[in-house]
Amino acid sequence: MLAGTADLAALSRRAPKLAGFEGEALTLSGVELFQATWELGGLAPEAPFPPALAPTLPVLAVLSIRRGDSGPLGPFSVAELRLSCRSGVRPRQLLVASFAEGDAARAGQAERVRSEAREARLAHPVAAFVAVGDWTLPHIRFVSRADVPAFAGTERVSPH
Repeated sequence: MLAGTADLAALSRRAPKLAGFEGEALTLSGVELFQATWELGGLAPEAPFPPALAPTLPVLAVLSIRRGDSGPLGPFSVAELRLSCRSGVRPRQLLVASFAEGDAARAGQAERVRSEAREARLAHPVAAFVAVGDWTLPHIRFVSRADVPAFAGTERVSPH
């Protein structure tokens, strides 16, 4: 869970500007992918998740690293770490919660989650693979405001 504050006016002055949300999907060819999955240990299974997810064992950490040498973006590397649990038979991704200032109960819960997450470790490897192929990045479908919780500040900008 990420937490903190930032001066949005200062960030927006140096942020790239987007003329509009129209556009096509971008396909990058020859992208190398490394992905590895571990069971997460060292913390209570419910610790990294909001109570509503009620995860079942095991909690998984999935690391994906993509690398490309050429294309319209030039050379690039992208790393992503996801925490997942299984609820029923379908995987559920970790939801990032936002805690409002002054909400002591939720702020306390956020601190407990952060504290327990510090104890997390990659306990048991599950699977890993390497692949090379095309990676398609869809056009922008949603935008989110950074100053409000995602459920309140997310807006659809494309019908696709």
